Amino acid sequence: MKYKILIFFLLLIPNYTHGHVFQFNDEKGVKYHIRTFSIQEVLHNNILRGTFDLKYEGYLEVINITSDGAHIKGKYLYYNKPYATPLPYKLENMYHTNTRFIRKKNGAMMVDKSLFFPVVRHVPKFPDQDISIGMGWSARGEEAQDLRKLGIQNPYIMPFNAKYRYLRDEVFRGKNCAIIEIIYIINRSTHQRIGVKNNLIPGRIMGYFKGNYYWDKDSGYPVYYEGDYNFIYVLMNGEVREFRGKEYGDVTKDPDLRKIVKIKPEKEKLDKEIKKKIEKDNLKFPVEKKDDKIVINLGELLFDFNSSELRKDTITQLDKLAKILMKYDNLDITVEGHTDSIGNETQNLELSELRAKSVRDYLVQKGVSPKRIKSNGFGKSRPIATNDTPEGRRKNRRVEIIIHLKKPEEKK
Repeated sequence: MKYKILIFFLLLIPNYTHGHVFQFNDEKGVKYHIRTFSIQEVLHNNILRGTFDLKYEGYLEVINITSDGAHIKGKYLYYNKPYATPLPYKLENMYHTNTRFIRKKNGAMMVDKSLFFPVVRHVPKFPDQDISIGMGWSARGEEAQDLRKLGIQNPYIMPFNAKYRYLRDEVFRGKNCAIIEIIYIINRSTHQRIGVKNNLIPGRIMGYFKGNYYWDKDSGYPVYYEGDYNFIYVLMNGEVREFRGKEYGDVTKDPDLRKIVKIKPEKEKLDKEIKKKIEKDNLKFPVEKKDDKIVINLGELLFDFNSSELRKDTITQLDKLAKILMKYDNLDITVEGHTDSIGNETQNLELSELRAKSVRDYLVQKGVSPKRIKSNGFGKSRPIATNDTPEGRRKNRRVEIIIHLKKPEEKK
């Protein structure tokens, strides 16, 4: 069993300098696409049994607005793939993916008890008051867990009390966002007797989720979130199963009638910001600003000699990089492949193109928008060192991530 922590619309309460009352700004006909990515470890009796690369997607549409709130319908999909491999995600859940619910402006939700989705509900309930930076509040929420593999056929509802804190404002993906911290803890007994042989029904479930959410204050929805979780199931037969991991995700809105935010001042410090994030994730990729570009040099370590297939032992580095790049989804990205001068020129050009495409395709698979990232190969034509020495040739064999601070039409 894989613990499903699909975070649907963890929409939080931001504010302006003097405080603001926030509400969900749903409109009839608006569609939402929700994505969550999670690297999850599963332990049985404190022994690691596996690591899983999980992906969740939600496709929702506001079909009506009434005095009760926004009537929303759609479906959720759950994917899995072997961890640290370039293999594509595989769809796991084929049933019980549809949903239909009502959400009030304050975040309260009305969901039929037979529905498994959304998993996280009533998050958040907005207080009817001004919220300023530094302020906190709490509100009741719940998770609806799918425990059919453990013998519980209906959604198992676990209530919790979520605690929120408005941390700061930030221009994020070109939007005026509030950063909100959320923490909730679950500690629930099923009132079943522990120690019943061969019975896999949970006797107690406990754990937490903690993360930060980026709320678009102009459009009234979250554009991104990240967090970590750890949940423990004590089964009636005495077994203990633990599900822990880190996750991140985003929401896109169509149409998004938000106000355009000028982000030029933010671009001046992006190179230092990205470099700090890369160092925090223990990635050894040099970051350099060149004119209107930020260049992240991945080197040649992603590939074996003369191969364009990503190495398994380096894919975890791309996972971390994809998470960072998702945060700059308002900027265009190019993946460039380069080689040294040894060998056939045509073959080198083809190899550089294939390597750049492999990196580009994997970053898209891990959440980077395909509309904003492309790949090019340049063979030996753009060296950064001499090709007369082994060290120089090693430096020239590289893949670079180019983040464009200006679109072509913006350049003079």
